[in-house]
Amino acid sequence: MASTQREYRMAISIVAGTKGLIQLGLSISDVALLIDQGKKFGNFVRVRQNDGDLFDLLNEVPEAVLKRRGLVEAHEMETKWSEQAIVHQGRKIKAKICGSTATPVESTNMGKKKKDSNNPESAEGFTWVMAAIVAVLDNCLPASAIHRLLVEVFAALLNGDDDVKKALKIHLDVNIKSSRSFACARQMVVPMKTEVRKSLKRCWPDFKRFESIPQLNKAETQHMKSFLVWLLDNRETQFTAMFAMAFATAEALKEAKLHLCTDGNPAYEGQACVRYRAEDQAFGSLGSQITPISRGLNSRTLQISWPRDRPKTMIDTLGVPRHLEDIMGLLWELGEQAADELTLVGKADIPFETTKEVYYCLQEVPLSAAVAKKFPTHIGMVVNLGFPVRTQKIYAAVEMLLKEEKEDAPIWLQAHVAQDYLLRIENDSVAHQGQ
Repeated sequence: MASTQREYRMAISIVAGTKGLIQLGLSISDVALLIDQGKKFGNFVRVRQNDGDLFDLLNEVPEAVLKRRGLVEAHEMETKWSEQAIVHQGRKIKAKICGSTATPVESTNMGKKKKDSNNPESAEGFTWVMAAIVAVLDNCLPASAIHRLLVEVFAALLNGDDDVKKALKIHLDVNIKSSRSFACARQMVVPMKTEVRKSLKRCWPDFKRFESIPQLNKAETQHMKSFLVWLLDNRETQFTAMFAMAFATAEALKEAKLHLCTDGNPAYEGQACVRYRAEDQAFGSLGSQITPISRGLNSRTLQISWPRDRPKTMIDTLGVPRHLEDIMGLLWELGEQAADELTLVGKADIPFETTKEVYYCLQEVPLSAAVAKKFPTHIGMVVNLGFPVRTQKIYAAVEMLLKEEKEDAPIWLQAHVAQDYLLRIENDSVAHQGQ
């Protein structure tokens, strides 16, 4: 069905806020209804006031969340996204908002005094950042997942307890909806989505075969949380994006006019910079020095044999540098020690038939092998991914394996063994074979 909606581009410039809506032809009752709905459900008319109400509730100022100095300048955002569009009585009306609602000084120093909830410009920089973040997250997560993610991000930045989390779960939804409405009204959504798709095509060659942007899996969502906490915090200036969507998010936020560097050339000292680690690039010093191993009839592995009772000598056939060979030998020994505590028992269902399979079960792990000390979370993540049981020696071996790796490396691993990722790779392989 053809759309009957007509579009009007106003030749006049309007002021921001409710006065501008009246200039566009809305009645006072229309504006009153928008304000009332904005309080209850969130919209672009109430976005700044709702942000102010949130920080009043938390007894905080915007800088408690938006800690990174220089990430956004409100007057620059107003200049770039100065066109506002609304639908009124079946007509799409566009007009240009004249002037900035906040000066650079106001935007930079808005946290030097307690925010006044009656001042709609008091959370200006935060409002723009939230609108940009929600606009880009809408491309890769459903609304419910965005809400859960941003609750976690805010709680991490505020160092919040359970009471803060509960308050965020209840009240942040209105702010997210307000930010979403504000981004739509200011025409931010389509340009940011376009930038996301451009970035994904550059980082992920097979993306062009997809009509829509894939949703984030659990590990990618966790990495997105780490990215957003880093972005809003002010502790570090460098971030490594392990997934294409995380880097595409950074590029879209840069397109929105946030002060981010994604090309490796910061514009000023201390600028927040994001770099992308390709999905097939290994982590750490080990991966950076391993050379490709030949396969097929010329493979050294096929031509070199080793004693059956000494399988560790397989390492000798890999042709890796001496220091890597030593590390691999040590890890092999740790693996042997961990395996000594486990026993596999062959079983079969009785009466046995040709259609039934012999299967193996692990005997109960002895109490002496139980985990006796606390290990970092990322160690436990790898153990849970790769082992059927958890013992002290398994944890110790994995801890040695990850000794020189960053704590976020297991997140990369978790994403690349996730079922949806493996199915995506398998489908790509089938598609390439059919071409």
